[in-house]
Amino acid sequence: MSYFPKTYAIDWDGTVVQDKQFPNIGEPKPNAINVMKRILAEGGRIIIWTCRGGERQEQGIRAKLNEHGVYDFIVNDHFEDEKEYWTSQMSPKVFADVYIDDRGIHTMGEIDWYEVEEILFPKALDNSKK
Repeated sequence: MSYFPKTYAIDWDGTVVQDKQFPNIGEPKPNAINVMKRILAEGGRIIIWTCRGGERQEQGIRAKLNEHGVYDFIVNDHFEDEKEYWTSQMSPKVFADVYIDDRGIHTMGEIDWYEVEEILFPKALDNSKK
């Protein structure tokens, strides 16, 4: 059985797409889309949490993910059911149970979405070892 936190904050540049793509949207890294689809299929919620601001950039991110079949996410915002609490705290940081970011301490500046998938969706234990 896997542990699936409720909300995932996922960075864009360097995480979903290669770094230094701005102002272009970029193409998703290998396996990034698959992992996001699995998160959603398991009941998780995704916030694309990025330094990219403005309607044009956010629309580009939405269009790119929609093009690859990922539809149920938000960009740089809180989910409606949490908005009242978090906005009352006056914090611009989005709340999440898990943050996936190429700037994290364990990533060494590079996200491997196959490794992320293995962490989030561990393979079933080999019954012969029990």
